[in-house]
Amino acid sequence: MNQNFMQKGILECRQALERILKSVKRFSEKMRVKTKD
Repeated sequence: MNQNFMQKGILECRQALERILKSVKRFSEKMRVKTKD
């Protein structure tokens, strides 16, 4: 039971990190476009 809980938590953390990374990439791309102009 404890192991399953840990695995579930790790999976959720990984998904959250991926979501954050995607939003950061999108944000940096927007900033790059703004600085080009």
